[in-house]
Amino acid sequence: MTLHKNIKIAFAVAVVLFAADIMAEAETPLIKEQPRNIYHVIKNKTLLEATNRLANRSGIVFKISADIEHDMVDQKLAADDWSAAIGQLLQAYNFTVETENNQIKTVLVSGRHGSGNRRQVLPDGDDELIVVAPDYAGKIPRRYKHFNAGSVFNVTLPMDELNNIALGGELTLDLPIGQYKVKHDNRIEHGDGSSTWVGYLNDEGRGYRIYLSQGEAGVIGNVYTPDGAYNIEQSTAGRLLWISANRAWLPPDTITMRSRARRKVWPQWIMACKWAV
Repeated sequence: MTLHKNIKIAFAVAVVLFAADIMAEAETPLIKEQPRNIYHVIKNKTLLEATNRLANRSGIVFKISADIEHDMVDQKLAADDWSAAIGQLLQAYNFTVETENNQIKTVLVSGRHGSGNRRQVLPDGDDELIVVAPDYAGKIPRRYKHFNAGSVFNVTLPMDELNNIALGGELTLDLPIGQYKVKHDNRIEHGDGSSTWVGYLNDEGRGYRIYLSQGEAGVIGNVYTPDGAYNIEQSTAGRLLWISANRAWLPPDTITMRSRARRKVWPQWIMACKWAV
């Protein structure tokens, strides 16, 4: 039996188990965070690390003062667009935005509030600024190059650590959309020696599930988040890919419209799980 078939079976079984468990623990919230067009969790990262991850997701170039690159950031971004998300990220800083055709192209972060540094002009060749530009394009396999920018990333999953966690145990995963605490609540063994690890995003709610199937052929899975659904695939070179199920194939101008529709449908899927048994 292939990993693809296994994960379909595992998903169906896990949904039933999940529904039964939810009914047994009715007081546990299914959804702590509502679906958003942009949802990104930053935990214990420097401003430089945080903007690097966001630059790859959004295609926006950040220019940040060298004085603040090592500032530590712990921030949850939950927004309808990148303008609002950037405002949440940089609420403690002086920054200006450069747009083109109503799209944000560059964000200059000149200093902390109260620092007196309020430059309104984007300088050219300023040695005091660190340029953080998207760099994902050259790092993904050729077969994914035609996918929408920011919809495919390399990802590292600590499968050994996940497999060693006892039921009820927790681990923080560093994903392309941020850092998430996951809780392990089930494991499904398949007849061919492969298995499926099942858990959920603990801070976001039990409705946001994780399914990771592992066997001789590698790893494949699905992750459901407030930011949307993501597939885990393994390349022929053995690298794991994080692929947006919502954004990978859509024309760029329809992504926001589809995301808004998803926000209405997503809670219905979770409620369907709740009443599946």
